Amino acid sequence: MYIILRCVIVVKIENFDDIGSLCDGNAIIVNKEKSVMKNSIFTFNGKRNIVFIEDGACISRSKINFNGDDSVIYISSNRSESLLNFTINNKSAVYVGRDSYYNGVLTAITSEGQNIILGDRGLFSFGITIRTADPHLLYDIETGNRINPSKSVVIGDHVWIGQNVHVLKGTDVGSGSIIGVAAVVSGKKIGSNTVWAGNPSRKLKSGVFFDRRCVHQWDGEQTLKNNHSDDETTVFGKERKNIIDTYKLCDELYKARTAEEKLSIIKRNLVDNKAKDRFYIEDH
Repeated sequence: MYIILRCVIVVKIENFDDIGSLCDGNAIIVNKEKSVMKNSIFTFNGKRNIVFIEDGACISRSKINFNGDDSVIYISSNRSESLLNFTINNKSAVYVGRDSYYNGVLTAITSEGQNIILGDRGLFSFGITIRTADPHLLYDIETGNRINPSKSVVIGDHVWIGQNVHVLKGTDVGSGSIIGVAAVVSGKKIGSNTVWAGNPSRKLKSGVFFDRRCVHQWDGEQTLKNNHSDDETTVFGKERKNIIDTYKLCDELYKARTAEEKLSIIKRNLVDNKAKDRFYIEDH
């Protein structure tokens, strides 16, 4: 389907067989024999944008909207369905990590060339929103200077985000952490293996780890059996190798001029870096 808007042909892709209709330098890079797209739509209202889909991805009930130029989204392989509602504005980069579980559609918006990075093996509940901007302009009366710049959001590996959480600009969540139901997290640097909740959010507990299994249908015997765990697989910070400087990474992505450059940065820093502690943040 084509619509003419701001001298750009808006193209909507509803299955991988439609990729041939792309124009204006937009591209979807996928092996359509090895990934799945169902009940989803990619909308390109801009130029030179890239969707990169790993083999083994399952994109379902998703809307990926490019509303600008020179942006990229990298969607990793996933053993369950990726449920994404993303609006990607000008010159932004989005990375969606591997093997996360979505209880509902995850909503995210990038603004002002800022980025969203989601690590591997996350747990995302219902009603979650991620934003990199406020988005309207706020100025100091005395100086006339703007005081609310947009900032990127980074969520590490094995992070559990509860129902109706809002993750706002400048938030950096270390691997192994939990954000409780209805929390509003803005501009926080959250240490690994901690629990945060509230509006505004605050740290409730340090030194915790969680298991992805769900207790809903457990009986008493299963509850008793799992009252203790010595499994430290999801305890982060013991190796501290190849830790990503997320500020430098997001700055490099911001400065990259093209979607191809941004994709190369994502591959080099995120796809190729499989270190356990890559998103480790020391708890203070």
